[in-house]
Amino acid sequence: MSFTINTNVSARIAGLYSGRAESAIGKNITRLSSGKKILSPADDAGGLAVALKIDSQRACLEASSLNAQNAISYLQVQDGALQAIGSIIDRFSELRTMAQDATKNSSDIDNYNQEFMELQLQYDSISDERFNGVSLFAGDPDSTVDVQQNALVDSHAQYGGLEITFDKFSRNLALHPSGDPNAGSVSIGMVNLDYVMAINWNAIDPKYLTLQPDGQELINNLLAISIGQITNVIEKLASVRAENGAEQNAVRNHNELLRSNLVALENAHGRIMDADIAVESGQLAKRNVIRESSVSMQVQANRLTYLGLTLIGAG
Repeated sequence: MSFTINTNVSARIAGLYSGRAESAIGKNITRLSSGKKILSPADDAGGLAVALKIDSQRACLEASSLNAQNAISYLQVQDGALQAIGSIIDRFSELRTMAQDATKNSSDIDNYNQEFMELQLQYDSISDERFNGVSLFAGDPDSTVDVQQNALVDSHAQYGGLEITFDKFSRNLALHPSGDPNAGSVSIGMVNLDYVMAINWNAIDPKYLTLQPDGQELINNLLAISIGQITNVIEKLASVRAENGAEQNAVRNHNELLRSNLVALENAHGRIMDADIAVESGQLAKRNVIRESSVSMQVQANRLTYLGLTLIGAG
């Protein structure tokens, strides 16, 4: 066995392992304190890159889910307005039927007609309702006209003698469940009330129309419209309300898919970034033992130098 004074290899090796154990213990303590397995690119550059991409996807999905919830709220408010319009139309039908009662005098009929006009004003007020500044209904009389672009116009307007007709929805609001406009969308319709209130104004005798100060025309006589026309309006209203319910279900289903995908991404992110407390605790205990053992061996190795000096003194 040889003894050296200048170079104590055993002590240096013990110190090396002691330093490594100390560094590893520092990481274990940091992970246990933060709950995170990756705190810097040095810990796992590849894992951190994947986690950052997942973070971006999560943010996008969360925003898309919020959009879906807002769309559901929009449709619920729209349906509430349609329900109120339904009550107005039901009253139209009731008044129209009562106006045919032979036992009613002219004063009674005038009262019915007055209520009829008031209901039309109420209907017009509902048609202007908005959700967060976005119109619930399309096709209002104030809309600009462009026949070539199939723009929103009043249903009883005429251009060159041509009666303009409309689809159920004049505009759609697109919802992109994935957050990517190129990856498909769900549309929610802005109900065209001109489609619902399908009354041929041009067939109404002008004497039955009253011009309001704001330029709006009201029908002043219940007998100017038929029960059949009111029934047609009720059927179309039922149709758009059914569409509204279908759209609510579609958006709600897409939102459930978004939430499910979000949970999956959160799980994936956790597997990459979160520290396993049990594993880290076990490693900490093991490395504490290794550090203590390394320090002890370093002390033992340093004593070899003193043994060498003892030999010199003995000589």
